Amino acid sequence: VGGPVELEGVIDRALLLAGSRLRDRAVVERSGRGNATVIGSERRLVQVMINLLVNASQAMGAGATMGKVSIQTAIVGTSVRVRVRDSGPGVPMAVATRIFEPFVTTKPSSDGTGLGLWVSRGIVAEMGGSLELENPGAPGAAFVITLPLAAGVAVESRPLTSRPRLLLVDDEQLISYLLSDGLSGTFDVQACDGVVAALATVAAEPPFDIVLCDLIMPNGGGERLFQELGSLGV
Repeated sequence: VGGPVELEGVIDRALLLAGSRLRDRAVVERSGRGNATVIGSERRLVQVMINLLVNASQAMGAGATMGKVSIQTAIVGTSVRVRVRDSGPGVPMAVATRIFEPFVTTKPSSDGTGLGLWVSRGIVAEMGGSLELENPGAPGAAFVITLPLAAGVAVESRPLTSRPRLLLVDDEQLISYLLSDGLSGTFDVQACDGVVAALATVAAEPPFDIVLCDLIMPNGGGERLFQELGSLGV
């Protein structure tokens, strides 16, 4: 499953990557910060948080009025809960009952494949936790991650200035160059020009913290890469 992970560090890293998607759409509010430690994969928990934040951004859309995304952390008994809530229209009941099934989404096809929540729930379940939609049918979707606290584990805090490794996959050279240049100040970026090169890089390189991938590319595109990485446990 992994080792001890500081949950607030996971949220910090996810906000670093997803922040550009939220900046023009919503104000992010955080509450209940603590020193909760769980057992799992930091890299995969960051992916879960990024998915929830990007979903929140897309749910609110682009408009003149800024929305709000709240991230609340709370320790309840022997578990820690992270609630991510947006100020969008919410998830309709007709979709809510199937929201964690693969390829089910409230978004246009151009904005996603409907795999994010399904995969995210699987990642959290592997760590002994759960991911649920708290308020189906109500305005302002609220997703809650619940994970067991790590018992008696001391974790040395890592400086937030450490650079996570990011794998960038895009077959358009100009876009890849611009993204690499823009992200290199925050991340250790390794760029690949397609699915085959990305899989070879993952097999040969140390683990990546984040994978940023274009959806439409030859050789199956982002969807194939996502499935292949999942089968490798990445």
